[in-house]
Amino acid sequence: PLLNNSNDDEQSPYEEVAVNISNKDDPAMLCLTFRSVFIGILLTCLMSFTAQFFDYRTSPLDINIGLIILLGYMLGEFMSNFLPEKLFNMTINPGSFSVKEHTLITIMATSGITTSYIIQ
Repeated sequence: PLLNNSNDDEQSPYEEVAVNISNKDDPAMLCLTFRSVFIGILLTCLMSFTAQFFDYRTSPLDINIGLIILLGYMLGEFMSNFLPEKLFNMTINPGSFSVKEHTLITIMATSGITTSYIIQ
């Protein structure tokens, strides 16, 4: 019973979500890759800089999480298509861009959206 892979209890009550998104984890899908770490750190620095820079304006620029999601996806797909597979005996492009990598990038980048309260 503990090794049963049926997650019917955790199935979404919304039909559209249940049809499109699986509730089973694929352990073979990579999440912590060179791409995810590089893009995550890049977007974290970019978002924290822009949030802090535009905070000093009288009408500050508000960065939406949708922008981060789109930028992360576009950069991930770009890197999965154009990065070489191996560089210096290290795999930097393990294959196609995955949902887990995209989630990790989004989590990392959203940490830089808000400004630091100690600056004010």
